[in-house]
Amino acid sequence: MKEYYSEATEIVRKFFEGRWDMPALEMTSDEILQALRANPEAGALGEALNTFFVRADMVKFAKAQPTPDDHRVEMEEAFAIVRAMTPAESVSAESETGREVPNVR
Repeated sequence: MKEYYSEATEIVRKFFEGRWDMPALEMTSDEILQALRANPEAGALGEALNTFFVRADMVKFAKAQPTPDDHRVEMEEAFAIVRAMTPAESVSAESETGREVPNVR
């Protein structure tokens, strides 16, 4: 179980490293949550992030015994967090010359 929850949190931590250039794999859960509180994009997911990391930490460090349903929920939440914080793809538009020009926001 500990390995499963470690994998789930590693997915999210690696995403944070790539998305915001933060050393999330080397940070504690509390350090990550604190850093993300200052991030407007991550702020909306504050409670979900807290629940996700606390549940995983309870299994990894406090020997909590989650149910099989808890396992499924934890992995679903990992993917939901990554999806919610993945920037939308830029939409291309054609300029008057017919060349594609990236849509800049």
